[in-house]
Amino acid sequence: MDVCTIVKPLAEKFVKTDKFKALEKKLFSEKHCYEIAVGVCEYNGNLMLGKKISVFSGGTVAPKCERGRLIGVIHTHPSTPYFSPTDLKTLLNSDLKFMCLIYKRNDKYHLKCVENVKDVDKKEDLLYEVKYFEDEVLEEYFRSRTEENYEKVLDYINYLEKELNVCNIQIK
Repeated sequence: MDVCTIVKPLAEKFVKTDKFKALEKKLFSEKHCYEIAVGVCEYNGNLMLGKKISVFSGGTVAPKCERGRLIGVIHTHPSTPYFSPTDLKTLLNSDLKFMCLIYKRNDKYHLKCVENVKDVDKKEDLLYEVKYFEDEVLEEYFRSRTEENYEKVLDYINYLEKELNVCNIQIK
């Protein structure tokens, strides 16, 4: 079973929380850059959402678990269905098992998850690839926002997601 299938019930519970509903319009707006995150905790063999939901702008937040061990993070992205370089570096430099994001397309929520890499050499290679993406590909795009550079960004994101075994499903 892939991580998306395992995390889906928790993600559906997350989007029904009062805090998520209260911030929903701001979370998925082009005008705002808010994100909201919750930890996925493992306790006595069961998965549960952490009780603390964090609201932040930029970066990646790894919430704490009140009980059990933090094994993953679910967070939102305001306008993009892609993991940021910061998201990927946070995951690869941690002992988290996975990271997921929730994004909205055509008024439907989607869950995209990536599992952490266990092989140390592959993890090191991927961290290099993410750094190259951030320092070279994204920088080139931000210097001259051309269609060609945008296509390079998407191509590199697709390459990274393929290397990282990303899953994607609709929720809610």
